[in-house]
Amino acid sequence: MKRNNLRTRLFMCILAFAGSVLLIGYRQMALPCFAAQRTYTVGPDSKPCDPAFAKYSTYNRYTKHYYLLRSYMEKFEKAGGGTLILKKGTYNLSVTVYIPSNVTLKLSDGVVLNKITKTGTSKIKPSKSMFMLCAPSVSKKANKFTAGNYADGYTEYNGVHDVKILGSGSVTLKLHSLKGGIGIDMAHNQNVEISGIRFRQLGIGHFIEMDAGRNITVSGCSFSAETNGGTNIKEAINLDTPDLTTAGFTAPWSSFDKTANTEIMIRDCTFTHLCRAIGTHKYSYGHPHTAVTVTGCTFTDLSNAAITPMYWQDSYITNNTFDETAAGTGRRSIFAAGAARLTISGNTFSGMDRAEQFYCWSDSGYPVIYPEVNAAQVTDNTYINVYEPFLRVNESWDETAGLPLWSRSTKIPISVQ
Repeated sequence: MKRNNLRTRLFMCILAFAGSVLLIGYRQMALPCFAAQRTYTVGPDSKPCDPAFAKYSTYNRYTKHYYLLRSYMEKFEKAGGGTLILKKGTYNLSVTVYIPSNVTLKLSDGVVLNKITKTGTSKIKPSKSMFMLCAPSVSKKANKFTAGNYADGYTEYNGVHDVKILGSGSVTLKLHSLKGGIGIDMAHNQNVEISGIRFRQLGIGHFIEMDAGRNITVSGCSFSAETNGGTNIKEAINLDTPDLTTAGFTAPWSSFDKTANTEIMIRDCTFTHLCRAIGTHKYSYGHPHTAVTVTGCTFTDLSNAAITPMYWQDSYITNNTFDETAAGTGRRSIFAAGAARLTISGNTFSGMDRAEQFYCWSDSGYPVIYPEVNAAQVTDNTYINVYEPFLRVNESWDETAGLPLWSRSTKIPISVQ
């Protein structure tokens, strides 16, 4: 009897093992098929994947690309993600396209993304942003939020995640100098990659608005105003916080919890003919941006400053080239307000008045933020034809004027070639 029980148990174990092997084999065969079903390719003449969109009274030549991309984004949100490949051609976007989690947007060689301001209908208003990293369902729900009651909005880094917007070959995003225009608008996101895109024709706005982000990478992109955007006090890439006090970010799907950016990588990009390339111009006290890295980038012809790291801490600006030789005098490369423990090394600075300036600041009713400069962290840089042979530090606050005491500076010597 015992021998029969033992044989039975052994037989059951063999069956269970065989079943597991078969199940694993099935999953290995089934998963790629399922993944393949969630990759789609469209062109400028493609129709929305949901035929209902093409029947809307608001579907016309100004909105057709918006509805095309929107249809796939809504499909991906329901499916838990997907990949959309855009074939060569021009895509005119008049209304914001909301991108959900686990989405890859592949832009083929020859793709042009145009921000246009006509919708061809009074039922839909044109938007300022081209793309927003926000689930389509949340964007619709956000319209019902009321001022001062954003409890249902995204918090911290718990919004859309794992998104890639990847350009291959020559891919161009044009804002056409739209006032307030933004190419890619994001907040409360993590694990985002943007690469291989030529951002062009910035107006009074930002190519990339980055708020409350963690593990965000921007690489291999180029940024240029091209037209009349070069004199506007705006950053091509803006690092901000969702804060109702500063109004740095206003989309109602945020909880406005002042979450700062962290683990940001901007590498191997070029910036030219802009006012500011990368930076921050408002801050939320107690919420500094941390672990921001700018490396391997080239900055030329910036009318105000290349990088403005306001309230950045424990961050890195390394191995970049700042060249203002052709732009004339009056230029600054790094203009840092309330920044602390920045590592600035391996850079080359050429042809500007001031390579680096650090100062205290206060705005929006927040307390003063003071610079914390360690000369040992500003090292191994090359300075060529820089007018001021020192780093300027303004750390005294004029309470009466409500401004830094510009006339009082600490000067850290540098060696200029």
